[in-house]
Amino acid sequence: MLSPSPITFVPGRDDVHQKGGESMIENPIISNKHPIQQQEPCVVGYCEGCGGEIVEGDDVIEFIDGLMIHQDVWCAYDYCGKFGRPRQA
Repeated sequence: MLSPSPITFVPGRDDVHQKGGESMIENPIISNKHPIQQQEPCVVGYCEGCGGEIVEGDDVIEFIDGLMIHQDVWCAYDYCGKFGRPRQA
């Protein structure tokens, strides 16, 4: 009766394992190292216009004092409405 050969780790390659004399490559679709796995975007601040989250990769306008708004017409409008003083010209 043959005993099963153990699977060993190949140094320097975390996706290749050896079983006996043959190499086995992990299937990236079922592996936890899948390149397409989505990660939650990192929140870097909050929009002073709409109050929504600003995440890495969003287009923003950053002011000198550190305030940020989305680079969007409505966020700019809301921001001006909150911090501007309405008056008649």
